[in-house]
Amino acid sequence: MDALQVLCVEDQPDQLEIRMFILRKMGYDVFPASNTEAALDIMARNCNGTEKPINVAVVDRNLLSRDDGVQLLRDIHGIDSRVRRILVNGSEKLSEEERALFEDAFDDVWQKPTDPRKWRESIEGLFSKAA
Repeated sequence: MDALQVLCVEDQPDQLEIRMFILRKMGYDVFPASNTEAALDIMARNCNGTEKPINVAVVDRNLLSRDDGVQLLRDIHGIDSRVRRILVNGSEKLSEEERALFEDAFDDVWQKPTDPRKWRESIEGLFSKAA
């Protein structure tokens, strides 16, 4: 089986490097993006057959670009509904109201500080749910 293609979106360079390193060590092919525009460009290239399609998007909630991470995850779903979407959330947990408001935007949430030991379980679990 080919490695999963993971789009990793984070606007803080050190955090992006850390996530990329860990995801690659887990055997995933990682496509880094530091902003919304770069992420959407990667999605466009990967949906038109130029590159392998993205399987998973891991997106920080608080991006400094055009939209926040929640909107970006919705945009990604609009481009390719097969992409599993993970929201990386800040230090405060999502309230029940936020979860209800954002339920269409993501498949899973990684709460900061995230535990890399749980990332593989989270990612693989998204595909076992879909099967």
